[in-house]
Amino acid sequence: MMKYIIKIVADQYDSLIIRCYVRIRFIIININLLEMIVNYIPRNGKLVTLGCGFGLFECAIALLNPALEIYGYDLNEERIRQAKKVSKKLNLNNVNFFCLDVTDEDIFQNCNCILILDLLHHISFSDQEKVLNRCYEMLSHDGVIIIKDIHCRNKLKLYFTWLLDIIMTKNGPVYYFDQQLMRSRMQSMHLHTIEMPINDWLPYPHILYLGFKFLNTNSQV
Repeated sequence: MMKYIIKIVADQYDSLIIRCYVRIRFIIININLLEMIVNYIPRNGKLVTLGCGFGLFECAIALLNPALEIYGYDLNEERIRQAKKVSKKLNLNNVNFFCLDVTDEDIFQNCNCILILDLLHHISFSDQEKVLNRCYEMLSHDGVIIIKDIHCRNKLKLYFTWLLDIIMTKNGPVYYFDQQLMRSRMQSMHLHTIEMPINDWLPYPHILYLGFKFLNTNSQV
């Protein structure tokens, strides 16, 4: 199902270059991983995504969950413009896109789910902390934060990832972090955390972090 939905959305982009880019992006992220992520996204309520890019995944989720309000944020103006255009083509009234720097802007959008796909290792360690703390504040008492990033255990896979990042960001800086650091971050926010390293056909070290606020006995109800 997800593969079919992703194709429907990807075909809506006017530019061949963008269509190729989003398809490559979601070849790198295995479709099984996307379906796993979707299982943890609520059917209703509010979803905030940080670093939404061209809005491909957000539009796909909006098609699957029409009762869910979705708010996508990204720094790139052109990508947000394209995301808005595609959502309009698909008549998606439940998804909204905003051009904002998530490290500078105060995005206090109360929600019950936050999704961050491969964003954190592109921002500095101090900004990672700031974004995660803000995410905790935005989450409702029954909320969950879903983070897809990479792990550092396999140096060969990490090097492969670094090469891809250098190509895609035109030699932009990267700030990789290991599982222990992310674990301590989540624990400091008193989130019940599940870590799931995911194998893929590409030598890409996926890892999924799930942080459940409603399983935190210290959270306010």
